[in-house]
Amino acid sequence: MRVGGPQTWHVAGRHVAPLICYEVSLTWPILASMASRPDSILVIANAYWGSGTLMAEQARAYTRAWSRLFNLPAILAINT
Repeated sequence: MRVGGPQTWHVAGRHVAPLICYEVSLTWPILASMASRPDSILVIANAYWGSGTLMAEQARAYTRAWSRLFNLPAILAINT
Protein backbone atom coordinates (compact mmCIF):
# COMPACT_ATOMS: atom_id res chain seq x y z
CA MET A 1 0.00 0.00 0.00
CA ARG A 2 1.29 3.42 -0.92
CA VAL A 3 0.12 6.00 1.57
CA GLY A 4 -1.02 9.07 -0.31
CA GLY A 5 -0.57 7.40 -3.69
CA PRO A 6 -2.74 5.26 -5.95
CA GLN A 7 -3.78 1.97 -4.37
CA THR A 8 -4.31 0.13 -7.66
CA TRP A 9 -2.23 -0.89 -10.68
CA HIS A 10 -3.05 -1.27 -14.35
CA VAL A 11 -2.00 -4.76 -15.47
CA ALA A 12 -2.77 -6.19 -18.90
CA GLY A 13 -5.60 -3.74 -19.43
CA ARG A 14 -7.18 -4.44 -16.05
CA HIS A 15 -7.48 -2.26 -12.97
CA VAL A 16 -6.00 -4.44 -10.18
CA ALA A 17 -5.92 -4.04 -6.39
CA PRO A 18 -2.61 -5.58 -5.27
CA LEU A 19 -2.21 -6.87 -1.73
CA ILE A 20 1.24 -8.00 -0.71
CA CYS A 21 1.81 -10.65 1.96
CA TYR A 22 0.15 -9.73 5.28
CA GLU A 23 -1.85 -6.83 3.76
CA VAL A 24 -4.54 -9.34 2.81
CA SER A 25 -5.27 -9.79 6.52
CA LEU A 26 -5.59 -6.05 7.22
CA THR A 27 -8.73 -4.02 6.62
CA TRP A 28 -7.25 -0.67 5.62
CA PRO A 29 -5.27 -1.78 2.51
CA ILE A 30 -8.25 -3.53 0.93
CA LEU A 31 -10.71 -0.75 1.75
CA ALA A 32 -8.33 1.89 0.38
CA SER A 33 -7.92 -0.18 -2.79
CA MET A 34 -11.67 -0.69 -3.22
CA ALA A 35 -12.18 3.08 -3.27
CA SER A 36 -10.53 3.04 -6.72
CA ARG A 37 -13.06 0.45 -7.98
CA PRO A 38 -10.65 -2.21 -9.28
CA ASP A 39 -11.61 -5.02 -11.67
CA SER A 40 -9.90 -7.71 -9.61
CA ILE A 41 -7.79 -8.46 -6.55
CA LEU A 42 -4.20 -9.68 -6.78
CA VAL A 43 -2.59 -11.19 -3.68
CA ILE A 44 1.11 -12.00 -3.60
CA ALA A 45 2.41 -13.77 -0.49
CA ASN A 46 5.63 -15.36 0.68
CA ALA A 47 4.88 -18.09 3.20
CA TYR A 48 8.22 -19.86 2.77
CA TRP A 49 9.59 -18.55 6.04
CA GLY A 50 6.45 -19.64 7.86
CA SER A 51 6.48 -23.30 6.83
CA GLY A 52 4.68 -25.48 9.32
CA THR A 53 2.19 -22.70 10.09
CA LEU A 54 -1.23 -21.88 8.72
CA MET A 55 -0.03 -18.77 6.85
CA ALA A 56 -0.81 -20.09 3.36
CA GLU A 57 -4.26 -21.32 4.38
CA GLN A 58 -5.02 -18.01 6.07
CA ALA A 59 -3.98 -16.07 2.95
CA ARG A 60 -6.31 -18.27 0.89
CA ALA A 61 -9.19 -17.74 3.31
CA TYR A 62 -8.71 -13.95 3.45
CA THR A 63 -8.42 -13.74 -0.35
CA ARG A 64 -11.58 -15.78 -0.83
CA ALA A 65 -13.44 -13.67 1.74
CA TRP A 66 -12.46 -10.31 0.19
CA SER A 67 -13.25 -11.63 -3.28
CA ARG A 68 -16.72 -12.73 -2.22
CA LEU A 69 -17.42 -9.58 -0.20
CA PHE A 70 -16.62 -7.24 -3.09
CA ASN A 71 -17.80 -9.64 -5.82
CA LEU A 72 -14.46 -9.46 -7.64
CA PRO A 73 -12.29 -12.17 -9.14
CA ALA A 74 -9.07 -12.76 -7.23
CA ILE A 75 -5.67 -14.17 -8.09
CA LEU A 76 -3.53 -15.59 -5.30
CA ALA A 77 0.17 -16.39 -5.69
CA ILE A 78 1.94 -17.93 -2.69
CA ASN A 79 5.59 -18.90 -2.49
CA THR A 80 5.71 -21.87 -0.09
